[in-house]
Amino acid sequence: MSTFLQSLLTSSWNRSESRLRTLWRLLITIFLGLFGLGVLRLLALFMITLSLIVTAQIPLNALGNGQELTQAINTAFARFPLLVGIRSLIVLLLVGLVFVLLARLIDRRPWRDYGFHFNAAWWCDLGFGLFLGAALMGAIFSVEYLTQVVPYPAKQYPPDPKAA
Repeated sequence: MSTFLQSLLTSSWNRSESRLRTLWRLLITIFLGLFGLGVLRLLALFMITLSLIVTAQIPLNALGNGQELTQAINTAFARFPLLVGIRSLIVLLLVGLVFVLLARLIDRRPWRDYGFHFNAAWWCDLGFGLFLGAALMGAIFSVEYLTQVVPYPAKQYPPDPKAA
């Protein structure tokens, strides 16, 4: 093997740990984070669109016309606001799957190295973190409501034409 190939291999592969060096693992993770999230959102939208087509919420003839399909998807999302949450949940599950794959295939580290110890102290910390986040968001909303920065009930955008 030539010295150039040997130095290239040494700079990209850590033989003692049998994995890529840190720089390459970080670059792969950043690339997947920046571009992969958009792909995952499109994949989630595709899954929802496919389920809407199967349940006949979107007509099959809309598949041939991009504008008509976009309008049908937007109409379905307006009719079923829960779809936004479902899409977010699908993206969250797909991001978790990508995280697991990156951890096992690229970084080659066990779950415990990422701080997932799933014991009583971990669950207590998780519960406190969730409570603290909810309490702080509630405090922010309360201050904004009391200073009349946020109107409640919020104005509907776009305005409902039937309300007038």
